[in-house]
Amino acid sequence: MIPARNPAFYYLATLASGGLFAFVWMYRLSNDLNTLSGKTVLHATIQFGISALTLLINIICMAYLAQKMSVGQLDLSFYIIKDVVIALSVSLFVALQGTIVILYRRACALLGDRPTIQASLLIAFMTLIFLSSLPLIQAKYNRLATTTIRH
Repeated sequence: MIPARNPAFYYLATLASGGLFAFVWMYRLSNDLNTLSGKTVLHATIQFGISALTLLINIICMAYLAQKMSVGQLDLSFYIIKDVVIALSVSLFVALQGTIVILYRRACALLGDRPTIQASLLIAFMTLIFLSSLPLIQAKYNRLATTTIRH
């Protein structure tokens, strides 16, 4: 079994941390999915590590860019690092979107609900609005915590 978690607390923690707690929340949801499935659907530790590493590299590159801009040194390295930051940001965003849709669709499958393309797209779109989809997914997992799973 998995514990029921308070989505309001997790959402407030995400807001208070500037979005960083969302990585922890997604890690826990991934672990819950693996526990409920009885198999590894998402490698939560690897996913969390890659996300954290990508975010850290992105922050370092952004700090470097800010320093270069402050002294007016817009040389070739500035433009290369700027492109790296954009590529990392896009790849992290796509990976997070994919993870959120997988979590939602798998929770629906375990509950016997029929996940729709429209709901999956809506979940992905809502993530654009500051990870507002995570409380909805947490609600599904809380329902799973108190429901007999249909395989």
